[in-house]
Amino acid sequence: MQHAFNFIIRTSGERTTQLCINYHKRLFPNANLIVTGDSGLPQWKNLYAFLNILGQTTTPSIVCDSDIFLTNTSLVDDLLREVELQRHHIKMAVHCQFFGPVFRGAYFFSSRIGKEMNGILLNGDFDLKSHDFIIRPLRTLVSIGMTGLGLNPEEDSDSRLIGIHDYGQFRKHIFHKFIYRAWREHRKSILQLNTLWANHPDPDFRVASKGLTYGLNHPPNHIGHAEVSDLTKDICIIEKSNSVSHAEKFELIEKTQDLVCWETKSIDHFLNS
Repeated sequence: MQHAFNFIIRTSGERTTQLCINYHKRLFPNANLIVTGDSGLPQWKNLYAFLNILGQTTTPSIVCDSDIFLTNTSLVDDLLREVELQRHHIKMAVHCQFFGPVFRGAYFFSSRIGKEMNGILLNGDFDLKSHDFIIRPLRTLVSIGMTGLGLNPEEDSDSRLIGIHDYGQFRKHIFHKFIYRAWREHRKSILQLNTLWANHPDPDFRVASKGLTYGLNHPPNHIGHAEVSDLTKDICIIEKSNSVSHAEKFELIEKTQDLVCWETKSIDHFLNS
């Protein structure tokens, strides 16, 4: 990797957080790796902390949620060049356990767009209680930031798959995530997913269905991890162990090796992280 860049991991206590940190440290040893986020804080406070970091950078940044693993370093290198030369923000495609190829949780930012987004919050130019912010906080701020730079936020994506998303997560986090998913999507599509997943053989999908059901029956609102932990206990969701085992890593690679580009070094670093 020839480019100076930051690798920022946003975490809210995901089960794969430590694995994500260790893996990407090995994969990108020359990157300035930064971890931000606290599951005990409100979402808006974590976003402030993240944007403060992004706003002070002078080099491009890769931003990933800690439930994402980048597997294609050649594509990373190409996109860093693009960000340096011509694009301020690139939204990346990942293969999601639940939805297949999606744009979710992986971004490339120029230092300029980071400063623009940080300025929006510092200047109080956005309503933290707005519907858009509650259900899509980062994406909403990216859109406003790009518009502020005279850029079209709809022309900021790259459909080439760069990694995997949402495998190996705590079930309480899956439940939490799909509450928000129910608030973001059309009711008809959510009901269809519920029908498909309610009796799915994989318990992760059954938990996702329970999250969708909760979201359908409650209005959009900030809901914290502590509250979600209590809810999952109340409905008797059986939780996973705290860390990802070596056997799970092998299984995860087997599930996804035909779906995304797993480079040899990516597999080695993943298994040994």
